[in-house]
Amino acid sequence: MRYYGQGKCRPSGGVESPERGGHNGILLYVTSLALVAAAAIFSFILWFYPARYESVIAAYSRENGLSPALVAAVANTESGFDPAARSNRGAVGIMQIMPSTAKWTAEYLMGERYAGDGRLADPDYNIRLGTRYLNYLFDRFGDETAALAAYNAGETAVKGWILGGALTAENIPYRETRRYIRKVARAKRVYAFRFARR
Repeated sequence: MRYYGQGKCRPSGGVESPERGGHNGILLYVTSLALVAAAAIFSFILWFYPARYESVIAAYSRENGLSPALVAAVANTESGFDPAARSNRGAVGIMQIMPSTAKWTAEYLMGERYAGDGRLADPDYNIRLGTRYLNYLFDRFGDETAALAAYNAGETAVKGWILGGALTAENIPYRETRRYIRKVARAKRVYAFRFARR
């Protein structure tokens, strides 16, 4: 790692301290504090947005023309990457797919036999179905905000909302969905950095 703004060294090898009034020493001291604080914040952000199932997410995102950062953000927001997650409404797995949606996605969108509700706890199968369904929502609604709103609140709700014009995170009627859109957007920025480093 390169460090900038290093202070002058005294003959003894020490750095001028802020207490002695050394201008370069003060600069080094402040820079060091800033670097430590930045590293701590960065570590916390990476802890809060963990990277799991990256290769699976990358593969199915590519297959469905989606940003892997977006898919990872949805997975983190939906379940925290927990394969055993189950919502009060019955959504299952990492991408929190309703069994009825999973069955429809497999049979109608993918043209294959549905493997059954039990398979939704399998990360690979869940992410595969979730990315395919998200791709369908992008095709249907045309933009990220509407697609994510439909993923969270359902297609029927979004169909009604877009009659009033373009959908934004601010004009979505459901508070939960507005918060969801914002959380995904924040997470997506972090995961874009993570995937760029792969």
